[in-house]
Amino acid sequence: MIQLELPLQARGPAILTEKDKILRYRLIVLRKGIQLEKLGMKRRGPSCTSIARQELGMPKNTKRDDLIDALTALIDVFEK
Repeated sequence: MIQLELPLQARGPAILTEKDKILRYRLIVLRKGIQLEKLGMKRRGPSCTSIARQELGMPKNTKRDDLIDALTALIDVFEK
């Protein structure tokens, strides 16, 4: 019998304390939520699509793909 020992890495909790990093993480979560809603997943309360439309100031007939593109562009701005 072969026994493998994998080294465990001591990882601490991930803490976001800077406003830019918090906002970027929120945008990433919204983008992923829209992608999941596009696949058929549902959630309670307002949808990620409606939250993103409201925050980006887009009309109700905006397609999800356009919202994903807009959020990706915003996320890219925070990476620079």
